[in-house]
Amino acid sequence: ILAGGLPHNVEELVSEYFGGRPSGDARPYRFEGAPPLQGPTILHRSAQHLLNKDNPQESSAAIKICFHMPPLQHQHGSVIGTMGVLLNLNLFKTISQRKGLAYGITASYDGRYNQGLFEISGSIRASAVEKAIDAIFAEIKEIREKPIPEEELKKIRLKAKYGFAKTAEANEGHVDLIEVKLDYGLTQEQWLSSLDAITPGKVQEIAQAYLPADRNGAYVALILDPLKEP
Repeated sequence: ILAGGLPHNVEELVSEYFGGRPSGDARPYRFEGAPPLQGPTILHRSAQHLLNKDNPQESSAAIKICFHMPPLQHQHGSVIGTMGVLLNLNLFKTISQRKGLAYGITASYDGRYNQGLFEISGSIRASAVEKAIDAIFAEIKEIREKPIPEEELKKIRLKAKYGFAKTAEANEGHVDLIEVKLDYGLTQEQWLSSLDAITPGKVQEIAQAYLPADRNGAYVALILDPLKEP
């Protein structure tokens, strides 16, 4: 895919350098979907490289908690993306700013390649790993049990639309949008339209469908802990 300030004779140049080469299969490779997770998988590893040797109790641990989701082209793709923005905001406000359990924490959704991955990752206080994980699942429980306020949903929509507009300003962004259209059949207009159709009740419904109710649910967690013995 070529985008940007291309020369006026770009078609001639393509023909000159590539015209004599055989064409390949233009169909995108379809990746097989991942099987559903069965219960929690916890990978708690020692990470001595993260240890603050002068003050071990002030060390930072790295954490990733991943949940299986439908892929981008699924009918719930845009709702899951919205849920990711909501949880991202809530995690930062509660776990980082209010409780001081994380130095930085984010939530994101990646639905490419016929896979769906919802990931929470961050740098947390190594001396409070269990408290931080409990707080993360408390925030998940919150969006499962309470609909997002309409005003907050409007702000998330506006932020998402601004992100699309910002992406379209750069050549790299144009390439990304073309790839999404070719690979998944989704246009920018379709995605923006789907954002406008999202309701607070729909976000809650999708959270209940795909996020676990507690720490006994289906997910994979990786904890790199400098206070854990090697």
